Amino acid sequence: MSKINRFIAAASILPLLLTGCENLPGDKGSQGAVIGGVSGAAVGAAVGGEKHRVLEAIIGGAVGAGGGYVIGANSDKITGKDRDSAEKASQKSQQNPATPQDALNATTADLNSDGFVTLDEVVAMKQANAM
Repeated sequence: MSKINRFIAAASILPLLLTGCENLPGDKGSQGAVIGGVSGAAVGAAVGGEKHRVLEAIIGGAVGAGGGYVIGANSDKITGKDRDSAEKASQKSQQNPATPQDALNATTADLNSDGFVTLDEVVAMKQANAM
């Protein structure tokens, strides 16, 4: 079986794992981490070939778990179901826009840590030459 065929076979497992997520234990982030870890390990093992199967499964599992957690924990934002928080972030950015000093003090592009990167934050980063 070629690497591409193994990758396709392993990746086809993902939709099966995603069915019934509402009935799984844990929050969306931990569910995403488990699903991402398992599917990442399966894909890594399939793509890794005979010599590197274990290493690729470990790497794929770790990367998949991290990515799965991020996607699972933020699924409402990704799908647009978290409109209230987005509207609050927009209002907050209009009432109290980010400054270049905020950009210099921040560790991420989400300068006010509200879960959204708004246009005022992008402008502040540009003004502070932080981009």
